[in-house]
Amino acid sequence: MTQKTNITSRAGKFTSSGIWQLMTNDRKGTGIGARGLTYIDVKRREKKLGRQIHQEKSFKSAAWGTMMQHRVLNFLITSTEYKPVSDKRFEHPVLPLSGSPDFICEDRIGDIKCFELDNFTFTYDMATAGYEKLKEECPDIFWQLVSNCVLCEKNIAELILYVPYKDELKLIRDEDEWSKFLSHEQFEDKNFKWWINSLTFMEDDELPYLLPGHHYPTLSHFTFNILESDKLALTNRIIMANKI
Repeated sequence: MTQKTNITSRAGKFTSSGIWQLMTNDRKGTGIGARGLTYIDVKRREKKLGRQIHQEKSFKSAAWGTMMQHRVLNFLITSTEYKPVSDKRFEHPVLPLSGSPDFICEDRIGDIKCFELDNFTFTYDMATAGYEKLKEECPDIFWQLVSNCVLCEKNIAELILYVPYKDELKLIRDEDEWSKFLSHEQFEDKNFKWWINSLTFMEDDELPYLLPGHHYPTLSHFTFNILESDKLALTNRIIMANKI
C-alpha cells in the first residue's frame, strides 16, 4: 500500500530512514540502546501530537541531493526498469513502519545518494568492501535498504552513488537541460526555480564534483542480497520498540 508523503503520514511510525537507530544495542547487547530509546520516545509523542515532530529539511538545504536524484533517474539511467517512487510512502500492513525508496524494479528496491565528497568517498569505500562492511560502518544506509526491502517485499537492494564530473556542472546549471525530463509541474515549481538560479551565483568549487581519471566514478551501482536474518532482526526490533 502506498500514499503520498505528508507531515502526518509518518507520525508515530518508524521510518526506513530512521530505523537504524533501533538497531543500536544497549550495553548488554540484548536490548535497544539509548539512541533507539530516544527515537521511540519521539514516536510516542508524535502519536499524541498527530503529526511528525521533526520538520522536513527545507528544499534549500536538501536541493542538491533532490535534483541530482532526478538527474540520475531521468537522464543518466536510461533503463525503463527503474520506476521512481520517492513521492510515495509504503506502509507495512501490520508493523508501525513506513518508508519511501527512491526507485523500485521488478526484483529489487533502491536508494540514490548524492552526498558531499567526504560522505560520498567514505560510503563508496564501505560499499565496495561489501555487505558486512556497509552494515558496520554505514548503518543508516544499510538498515534503510533492509527496511525498504521489507516494506516492498523484495530480497535485493541497490545503492546508487552519484557525484557529477566537473564538466557536467555547465549542463546542471542549464535550465533548458532540466526541461527535457522534468514534468511541467516540476519545472515550474518555485523551489526548482530558486535552486537553478542559485547555481549561477556559486563557483564550481562550491559544489560537489569529481575529476575524471581518478579512483571514484561519477555513477556507481552496488547490489546486495539482503539476508533473511537481517530482515528478521529489523522486524523483531520494531516489535520490541512498539511494545516499549
